[in-house]
Amino acid sequence: MSNSESIRRDQSALLAELEQAGVNVSRPTAICCPFHDDRNPSAGVFQGGDGVWRFKCHRCCAGGDVFDLRARITGQPLADVLKAAKGQTGKHKHLPNAERSGRKTFPTLGSAIASVGRKIGGTDWAVVACRCIDAMDDDRLAELAGQMRISSAALRAIGCGWHKRQRCYTFPERDGDGIVIGVATRWLDGRKGFLPGGQRGLTVPDGLDDRPDPVLLPEGASDVAACLTHGIAAVGRPSNSGGVDHLATLIQERLVGRDVIVVGENDAKAKDGSWPGRVGAIKVATELTRRLGREIKWAMPPDKVKDVRKWLNSCKLDLSDETACKAAGRKLVGQLASDSFRPPIESRDGRNEYPDPIPASALGDCGEKIDFVWEPYLASGHKTLLSAHPKDGKTTLLAHVVNGMGDGGHLVGPIAKGRVLIVTEESKMLWNERRTKLGIGDHVDFYFRFQVACNTHAQWE
Repeated sequence: MSNSESIRRDQSALLAELEQAGVNVSRPTAICCPFHDDRNPSAGVFQGGDGVWRFKCHRCCAGGDVFDLRARITGQPLADVLKAAKGQTGKHKHLPNAERSGRKTFPTLGSAIASVGRKIGGTDWAVVACRCIDAMDDDRLAELAGQMRISSAALRAIGCGWHKRQRCYTFPERDGDGIVIGVATRWLDGRKGFLPGGQRGLTVPDGLDDRPDPVLLPEGASDVAACLTHGIAAVGRPSNSGGVDHLATLIQERLVGRDVIVVGENDAKAKDGSWPGRVGAIKVATELTRRLGREIKWAMPPDKVKDVRKWLNSCKLDLSDETACKAAGRKLVGQLASDSFRPPIESRDGRNEYPDPIPASALGDCGEKIDFVWEPYLASGHKTLLSAHPKDGKTTLLAHVVNGMGDGGHLVGPIAKGRVLIVTEESKMLWNERRTKLGIGDHVDFYFRFQVACNTHAQWE
C-alpha cells in the first residue's frame, strides 16, 4: 500500500486536517463545515467501502478525502497536494499556519455544489457540472435571468452553468444525499434535455436550510429559481412523477420536521383529458407519505396558471424590489398551503380512505380576499357543488348565471364578466333552446360528452 493510500485510510489524518481549518472534531459524525457559514453542524466524516475516510457536508455538498480537503482549504491544485504527499511519512503532516492563512473557499458557488460526485457510466458528473459552472459568465447568466424573469443570484444558487461545446445552459441534478448524478440542459431556443449517461435527480439549491417553511417541491430547475427569487424554499423534481427515491432520502435527512408541499402543474390535455401534472403530484405526495410515515400534501398553482414560475411572473414585479418579491412569495405560499390536499390514505383492506373531518375553528385564514364569479355563491379557483332534486332548476339557474357572465350581470348577487366552458351530457338541442331563450353569447363554449351507460359501483370506487 502506498504512503498516500495509507494516509487516506487514516481517520486521524482527516480529523487533523479539519482541526487545522478551525473545525471542532470532538464529534466526527456531526461537525460544522469550514466552507460555508455553518452554525448548526451539517457535516461529518465516514469510512467508505474502500476503507478511505472522507468528509461530507450535507448542506453545501463539499467533501472528499484528506487530500481533496487539503486542496480546497489551501487553494492548491490537487495534483500538487498529491505530489507533496509522496514524501510524507508517519502520521499526518500539518501544513504550516502561514500557508493556511491565505486559505480560500470555492471560487464559485458551483464549485461547492459540485464538490462531491459519483462516477456513472465512467463520468464524474460533479466535475462536468463544475466545469460548466466555471464557464458561465455574468452577462450570459443575466441574459437567461432576464428571459425567465428570475434573479441571477437564484440561478447561481441552483448551480446554473454553460456547456461550451453544446452551447447550452446546464443545471446539476443530485441524489438525496446531495451527490451530483447528472446534468440537465436548456438550449437558447428553450428546448430542454439531459447530458447522455447521467441519471435524473433533484434540483437542490444552496441555502435551503435558511429559507422559511414550507418547502415546495415543483417540477424543474426554473421553478426552483423562481421560488428562490421570491424568498421561497424549494427543491425541484425531475418530472411530474419522478424523483421519489431521492426526495424520500432528502426529506428524511435534511427536512426533518419541516412542512413540505408537492406542487403540480395545470397542464391538462384537451385532446384526451389527461392531466399529468396533477396526477404526478398526487402520486409523489402519496408515495412519500407512505414511505416516510408522515403527511406530505399536494397542491396546484392558483388561478389555473400552468406552474409556479408563471404565476410569480404574472405579478410583474421589479425583481430588484426584494420586499415586493417576498410579499408575492408569501401570497403564493399562503394560497398553496390553504388549498393543499392530503393524499389518499390506504386502509388495511387496500381501499383509500379520507382523513377525519376538522372543526370550523381549525380552518385558519390565509389572509387573502376571495374573488367571486357569482357573489357570494361561486368563488374563483374553488369547487362548488350545486345539488337538488331532479327538475328543480339547477341547470336553468346556472344558464342564467352563465348568461350574466357575458357582460357582468346581477342575479341575487353580482356576476363577474368572464368566459365559460360547459361540459355537459345534455343534447345540443336543449342547450340551443336555452341559448335562444336567454340570448347566451359566444363567451360560452360547449363540450358535449355523452355517457353511454352509468358506471357500476365498483367503477366509481
